[in-house]
Order: sequence, then structure tokens, then C-alpha cells
Amino acid sequence: MRYGRSSSPCRSHPGTQARGMVLLVVLVVIALLALAALGFSEWMLSEREAAELSLRQVQARACADSGLEMARAFLSQDRQIQDEAGGWYDNPEQFRGVLVRDGLLPRDRGRFSIVAPPPGKTGRLSGISLRAGRRIRPVESQYPPLGRPRAGRLRPPDSDGPAPA
Repeated sequence: MRYGRSSSPCRSHPGTQARGMVLLVVLVVIALLALAALGFSEWMLSEREAAELSLRQVQARACADSGLEMARAFLSQDRQIQDEAGGWYDNPEQFRGVLVRDGLLPRDRGRFSIVAPPPGKTGRLSGISLRAGRRIRPVESQYPPLGRPRAGRLRPPDSDGPAPA
């Protein structure tokens, strides 16, 4: 008779190998669940950022629309009332940095400005100083929508052709 331990632990304890496999399977399942949770967390963070950007785009559009409505209201007044308010050309008090939405942080504030090139100047907008007032153009024609880059340069305000290359 032999006293002592057997050379093979599986022969003396037949369930040891099965318990080892269950432990390995549990570890793999936990690792896969952790990876899935990480992926879901990253996805939710990117969705939150996309929602915030979409909100800021809508707010920027609303500020631009407010500027258009303010300009329409100003131009619908009598000429005498317009002149008393500073006129409709080169009037920064009336047309520059008008606060539409206030916030605690500067990035949460919404403002608009109505700008125009000085009279008699033609050509590209780069290098020309802009004045507050006068020319009222829809936002869509001069500036690209937020989030979509536009190739080429801005068109000069008096041209009807495509942007110069």
C-alpha cells in the first residue's frame, strides 16, 4: 500500500479541473462585460457631446435670426426715428455685439452683430475693415452652417458669382 499523495491531483479530486475551467470562463465573461461597459460609456459621452453641439448650433441660429428680426424692425421704423437712434450705417451702439442670451460664462452668452464693408470698397472681405450696420444679408448666404466646413473663400458682398479659388 502506498501512503502519501498521489502524483496526479485530478485522480484524488476529480472536480478540481472542472472548477478551474469555471473560474477561467468567469474571468473571460467579466473581462468581456468590462469592455462592453467601457464601450457603452464612451458611446454615451460622444452622444452627450453631440447633443451639446447640436444645442449650441440651434442657439447660434436663433441669435442670428434675432439679429435679422432686429434689423427688420429697425428698418421698418420711420427715417427720422432711425436717424435719432444713430442711423443705419456705422452705428456700433445699435448693431455691434447685441446681447440676446445671457449666461454666467462668456461661452453661454449669445450675441449678434450686423456688419458691412465701408462704402466704395469692393473685392474680397479679407483686409477690409467692417462697420456695424447697413447691409443686411441672410446668414446662410455669407456663413456656412455650423459643423459643416465649406471649401473656398467667402464671396465679396457685391458679387453674384462663385467664390474665387
